[in-house]
Amino acid sequence: PNDITVVAAEDTAILKGSAKTTNMALTGTASRVYDPVVIKKLFEDAEQVKSALEQRTKALEAAQ
Repeated sequence: PNDITVVAAEDTAILKGSAKTTNMALTGTASRVYDPVVIKKLFEDAEQVKSALEQRTKALEAAQ
């Protein structure tokens, strides 16, 4: 891709969190990466994000 689109964030609350908290979540053994529970949680989180984005898109389209 040659073009880059920059979009302003509606909510920057996530940026105010501590970097330490994020790093603690990332530390651990490599075997945890393949843990079925972790993978299931990842997919559930992705589905929630997808749903939230779809709802936001519908709301924006309805507002136009």
